[in-house]
Amino acid sequence: MRKEHFDPVYSIILVNSHRLERSPMEMSQAQLFFAIANLIVGLFTPLIAVAACWIAYKQWINAKRQWDKAEATKRAEFIYQLLEKFRDDRDLGETFERVVNESDWLDSIFHDTKKEFKIDRLFAYLSYVCLLYRTNLILDDEINIIIYKLKTVCKNTNSQTYLWNLFHYWKQRNSLCSFQELIDYGIMNGLIDSKSFNNKDSEDYKRLLEF
Repeated sequence: MRKEHFDPVYSIILVNSHRLERSPMEMSQAQLFFAIANLIVGLFTPLIAVAACWIAYKQWINAKRQWDKAEATKRAEFIYQLLEKFRDDRDLGETFERVVNESDWLDSIFHDTKKEFKIDRLFAYLSYVCLLYRTNLILDDEINIIIYKLKTVCKNTNSQTYLWNLFHYWKQRNSLCSFQELIDYGIMNGLIDSKSFNNKDSEDYKRLLEF
């Protein structure tokens, strides 16, 4: 094959490989070609990078929306279960009514009775709600019904007396009261007088336990 049939680009490669000399015209054409190619690559590379970043961002947004939707659904189901507890659990609802409506439920024979067990169950549930509230897992406007019941129990004189006895009974034994979250909620929200409650010799409460 004759030399003039070689493509100019291939001719440059052949020249470089064999260290042959070509005309200045062929060298400048090749240089122009590679300069244009480099320019095109330089222009498109940032555009491709930007496009890739945009696609990745959109995918992340879509994934986040799906995750947020799933979390919102789980949260709604959880809040619903909390609210339905008083309605579905008949015993819990009846115990609440007894606590707020009966003035003599905390008597001298209250301790170690079935009545105490039911009261403890109610207070344990309310303490759990207080824990969720303190850790910002639930908000006031999400559980208005429970907040109302919670505040009603905390303001109840018999409830405070019972909690006061338990608090100091376990404090003397260097242990935390089982309903500490309920106590803290009542004190933090001004439903329980902290000064009187923390005084083991307080005359505002009747002593039922030895401490």
